Amino acid sequence: MQTEEFDKIWNLYQTLFPAASSRLKNANTRKAWQVALEPYAMDDVVDASMCWARKTKFFPDIADITGNLIPEQLAEDAEDPALDREDRRMCPKWMIPYVQRTFGRIAEGCREQLHAAGLETWREASERGVPWLEWLAACRAVFGEDILPLEPDSRVCGEA
Repeated sequence: MQTEEFDKIWNLYQTLFPAASSRLKNANTRKAWQVALEPYAMDDVVDASMCWARKTKFFPDIADITGNLIPEQLAEDAEDPALDREDRRMCPKWMIPYVQRTFGRIAEGCREQLHAAGLETWREASERGVPWLEWLAACRAVFGEDILPLEPDSRVCGEA
């Protein structure tokens, strides 16, 4: 967020929360908010601020505004046409390797079940260069929305 954009946000706060004028005039408070809001897009901050103002008349804490926001850099990195905005919030880009590793372990435990369905495990697919989302889509096509069970079913997958 640019300084000019932050100035607009701060003016919005002065309008929305007139009872907090002493906090809004404090230079340290302003600087703390400016640093905290820097990684976020102005439009996202405005939306979150308006949601907060609709719920309460009290001046928010920084976490009340930034709690559900995605930093601009992470949002740009996570731009993937196969993922909509809601999916990116539920699984940010930094989390994907952990998700892949978890699903990879589950898939290894269900190797026979996957092979019987004509699918590869994540490890096999990744070694062939298959993208994560392509493998995931193939699993979803066979297993439905619950891609793979959270725990391998010992009756189907053998002892895990």
